Order: sequence, then C-alpha cells, then structure tokens
Amino acid sequence: MNILNKNFFPIKSETKNSNYFYIPYFLLLIWIFLSVISIGFISLKNIFNGYVIFSIAMRLTISIIGLYFFNRIFLDRKNDKTIYNIFKAFVGYGFIFTYVFYSLPRLVGELLGNVSETKLISDYVLVLIITVFPAILYLFIRSQKTRLILGFFTQKEIDFEKKIKKDKELKKIETKKIKSERNFLVNLWYEWIDVIIQAVIIALLIQQFIFQMYQIPSESMVPTFLVKDRVVVNKMIYGPHIPLTDWKLPAIFKPKIGDIVVFENPEMDNPDSDIKYKNVFTRIFHQFLYMITVSVVDIEKYPKDYPIPEKRGQPKEKFIVKRCIAKEGEKICLVNDKVYKKTKDSDWKLMSEIKGQKEYGKVNLNRVDYPKLLNQLITKDERENLNKAQGIFEKDSIDTLKKRLRNEKSKFINSLKSINYDILMNNLKKVDDEVIQNKIFNYLNDNNYLYVTFYYSGVRSFEEHLSNSKGNLNYFEKGISTKIILDESLNPYKKYMKRVNAVYKIYELKLFQHLLNFFINIDYINSSQFNLEKVFTNDFFIDIENYFLIENYTEGYLFYFRNFPEYPKGNNEYIKKDEYFLMGDNRYNSHDCRFNGINNNENNDMIQLDEDDNSIFSKKLLRLVDWAPNTIKMKYVLGKAEIIFYPFDRIKKL
Repeated sequence: MNILNKNFFPIKSETKNSNYFYIPYFLLLIWIFLSVISIGFISLKNIFNGYVIFSIAMRLTISIIGLYFFNRIFLDRKNDKTIYNIFKAFVGYGFIFTYVFYSLPRLVGELLGNVSETKLISDYVLVLIITVFPAILYLFIRSQKTRLILGFFTQKEIDFEKKIKKDKELKKIETKKIKSERNFLVNLWYEWIDVIIQAVIIALLIQQFIFQMYQIPSESMVPTFLVKDRVVVNKMIYGPHIPLTDWKLPAIFKPKIGDIVVFENPEMDNPDSDIKYKNVFTRIFHQFLYMITVSVVDIEKYPKDYPIPEKRGQPKEKFIVKRCIAKEGEKICLVNDKVYKKTKDSDWKLMSEIKGQKEYGKVNLNRVDYPKLLNQLITKDERENLNKAQGIFEKDSIDTLKKRLRNEKSKFINSLKSINYDILMNNLKKVDDEVIQNKIFNYLNDNNYLYVTFYYSGVRSFEEHLSNSKGNLNYFEKGISTKIILDESLNPYKKYMKRVNAVYKIYELKLFQHLLNFFINIDYINSSQFNLEKVFTNDFFIDIENYFLIENYTEGYLFYFRNFPEYPKGNNEYIKKDEYFLMGDNRYNSHDCRFNGINNNENNDMIQLDEDDNSIFSKKLLRLVDWAPNTIKMKYVLGKAEIIFYPFDRIKKL
C-alpha cells in the first residue's frame, strides 16, 4: 500500500451530501491526531506508573486501529457491510475507552497528590475534547446519509430497513435470514456479547446520572434503615457526579431539612485515611462493580487483620446515609437529645417547634424492642437513669439553684468550723481499714453502686480537697463559687451546662456533709454500740443516689451523645452556602457530623462545664469523644434516598 498515491479527497466538495462524508472523515482524523499528541501532555512525574503506561498504549492502539479504518473506509472506499459494522462498534466503544482510559494519568495524579489542581483540570478538559470527536462520529456513521455516501448501503436497502421496523413479521423473517448468514462467532457477538455490553453501559449511565442502588453500611439510621437494607437513591435531584471526577453537574434542588441524604465519605480525600482509594483499579472498578451488581459486590473491604475487630472483612464506609438536620444560615446545638436551632433572624428554638420541621432523633432504641439491632449503647435501665438525672438537673429554676448552692456551702463550711482538722484527717486515714470497709460494704451490699460512689467518688474527692485546704477554710470560701452567670443570649447548651455544674456542686457538698458526719463518728465504728443507720440515714441514701445519677450521667459516653455544643461557634457564624449538617436518626449509634470518634484520652484532657466558673469545685469532665463538628459540602452529596427495595419484606417509599 502506497499511501502517497491515495486520493485524499475522493469526493468533490460540491457533490450533494459531501459534508456527510467529510465531517466523519475529519472527525476520525482529529480523534487520531489528538490521541497521539495528548501523550505529550501527560505529567512526567508519573510517566512510569503502570496505569499511565497502559493509557499511552491505549491511545496508540486506538490511533493505529483508527488509521486502519480511515484507509479502508475513506481512502480505499471498501463498502463492505462487515467493515462498516466493525467500524461502528470500534467508534462506539472507542468513545467510552477514550474517556475512561485517557483519564488514567489524571486519576493517578489525583491519588498520588503530586499534580496541581490546574493541571488536573486541563487534563480533564483535553480528554473531554478528544472524547467529543468519536461521540459525534458515532452519530454520523449511523445516519442514513453517511451510510449512503460511503457506499455501505443503497437507498433501496435503507427503505427496506424502514419497512422492517413497521412490519413485525417481516422483521422476524429478516432477522432469521441475517442470523443464518452469519457464523457462530458473529452471532455470539451480536446476540449476546454486544447486547450485554450495551445493557451494562445503559445501566451504568442510569445509575450514574438518574438513580442508583446503595447498601446501608451501619445502624445510624435505625429504625428507618437496618444494616444491609438496599435503597434506591435519586441522583438527578442533587446533581449527578461527572464520571471519574469529583465534580458535579448543576443540582435541580438542594437538600431540605429532613431529607435522607447519601454522600461520599469526605475521608476519601484524606491521603492518610483507610477509606481513601489506594489505586486506580479500585478507583474505577469499585464503583463500576458496585453499580452493575446493584450494590451486592463491594470490593473495598477492610482487611482481615484490621486493628478494629468489628470492621474486619466489612465494606469500607465510602458511601454514608444520614438525615439533613441543618443547612445554610442555621446553627445548632443538642441538649438532652433535642436539637435546638438558630438563624440570623430568630433566637434559639427547639427544632420540633420550627414550622415544617420536627425532631428526627430516635433515642429510645434498644435490643429488647428492636431484636434486629446489632449494637446499641443504651439500655432501658440506662434510659430510666438518664431521665431521673435529667429531672434532677431541670427541677429547679436558676434562682432556686443559686439559693440551694449558697445554703449547702454555708452548712458545709459551718460544719468544718466545728471539727478539728487534724482529728478529721486522722479519721480519714482509717477509712482504708479493711474492717471498716467490710462493715460499710455489707451494709450497702444491696446497692453496690452506692458503695462505689461513697468510697471512690466521695471519700477520695473529699480527702483531696481537705488535704489541699491544709485546714484553711478560706480554701472552701473562695473555691466554692455560688455565682451562675446567665446571659439570655447564651445558647441552650451553655445554659444547661451551667445548670449541670451548679447541681453537681450542690450534691457534692451534700455528699461531703454526710462524710463529715461519718468521720466524726468513725472512732466507735468497731464498738458493739455503733449503729450504721445513724450515719447512713434516709437523707444519705437519697442524696447519694442522686449524686450517683448525676455523676453517671455526666461522666459516661452517653452525656456526649445526647449533648452537643453550638456549631458553628461564634455569634455571627452560621452554616455556609451549599454545606449541610447531617446526623443519624439513631443518635446513640451514629458517627455523624458531630463527632470525629471515640477518644481514649490518654492525655486526660478535661472539659469545663461552666466556662465562667473557674473555681476549684467547678465540674470538669474527662473528654471521652472527639467533638470535631463539620458540615458536608454539596460536592460530596450523591443523592436522596427514596425507596427501600430489599429485603422484600421491608419494601417501602421513604
């Protein structure tokens, strides 16, 4: 073949419909030309990466095959229908291959983080431009006029095609005839392989742009969703993602309060996260397999030796489902499981009292009532105790709390004045005597938690404060603040924490008062005349039980799950545009926008309940969780959950 002797313009431009020859002619040439020169735009930093090398090989392969068809179809004018069908398949699949495989260098740069954002954008634009040419070419080579002018079909054959489409019987006869003329491999391609591939492509396009199926990974949305429920998610409504990018098409609507939102885990952008894709293969094929198998196959799972046992072998949380609680222009806080909200134009209100909104939190879930629950942090007994503690904190007004606090402080200091400090400290040492401990324990053995509270929360704290005072009552006079600085502009969380701090001090002083009475009488505890009931009175049991309730309430994980400080912080700070605060309905079992996770707190970091109370007796809590509030940006939002479609006994519209 001597290409120099070819007639490169075999059809005169004035020939009727010549544009249907030369437009696909130049589209193919430009596709080939851009495929080759695009190799020069690949970043040299990753040129030896296996995926980049494969991308270069695909560009060269497509270019060589394209040149072959250019020569056979446009120069040699081979009007064989077999050639036409193969060329059409090459262009159709080449359009997809161009977009996917030419994108590999950009995906490698994204994953390795060694290519600038500007370079990534320019690479994508170049790939998009190249992809346009085979896409338009495919439309042209399927057109009647192009097929006519290229000589693949006659007008009579095209008219016969139109007739077949209208006549079902004739279509059956013609289909049978065509099948009989093909060999086995050709029939296998047209009857099975090509049909399946096209069905897969259509399914992927539908799931990428219109709706997709997702599997629920956790129990954060119980009872709305259970683990492994599969849901249909509307992706069009919030703007679908452009394939193989982090960019989105414009949204038709924005998430509303109460919408159940599916979003990509932002940790996927964190290079140190276990959630992040580790290579280009999983970046492409994880979502491909997840879509095509309707969420059944998930190749991104935690390894069998993962440090957290319950996650071993489980799918990574790449797609998360939560409910939209707050949006642009709002701020929130939680107090006793209730969401409070504020805007620039309104003061703090319960979410349930805002028109068109309601409280979505499910806080009474337990395995007794919901047997399908896998994990739950709260039991019915714990809920009952929480309610009792809450009742103690909310019982009195702020003015009454101030009065009670002043009275307890005065009573305790007056009692200290009547006791010799040295004798008191000496008696304190006797509390470690095994005989005394056994007598107390035997008396309180029906209420072991009272014994623990009395000994470890009470005696140890009492002893510490007395030692620090060195007998100087001024330590307690200054160290026990009775002020509760309450500004009405404070958010509900801060107001409540001031109340908690005051109540805690009241009951700690009550406990100390009981301890004083106990240590005054400790000398005759071993005598036959000693009666423990004279020390452990009814008031003692009531006060110690209340102290236990409020201590248990404030010093456990549940305190943090049901109380959350103002977010965003600052008087003039509100959630920004196109950002959303999302939370699970199952509030005690939801890793959501409130938390970064459980904190082992090896540094013993403390949280001061009342920021205005710097006195010695001000209550401080061990920080048991990482409060790391954040919003979810619109770019991570995938869609709105609409329907549960599996298991079949749970099918319902949301």
